[in-house]
Amino acid sequence: MRAVVWVSAWEQDCCGEEVAVGDEVRWPALPVADGGPLAAVLARPGGDVVVPTHAQDRHEGGSTAVAGVVVGVTEVRCDWAPAPGRPGTMEPVPGSARLRAVERVPGAPASLDERDARDSPDGWLVELA
Repeated sequence: MRAVVWVSAWEQDCCGEEVAVGDEVRWPALPVADGGPLAAVLARPGGDVVVPTHAQDRHEGGSTAVAGVVVGVTEVRCDWAPAPGRPGTMEPVPGSARLRAVERVPGAPASLDERDARDSPDGWLVELA
């Protein structure tokens, strides 16, 4: 089974462990239909974009396990804009994702100061085989 798991930066910053290509993982995750809300952010005109099949879920509950060997990690950064009709709320801008292949997802920072000092992406797409 192949899975692509969305690992959000906020969950990783809270309690995530470092994961690298070649590692075996077993995560709580929720299935994502058709890439979920990320599909619009990751969409590229005429481009081949990997969309998530699952979203890591360490906090919400009701998830099932997804497991495998990490065969690829893609860092995701996107632009944010005010959400229409929801004052004070920001949302990712469709089509704004910038993707970069990396070797690992960093673990949670040791302190709040370390978290505030690092330049975190919005999340990672982790491909499992």
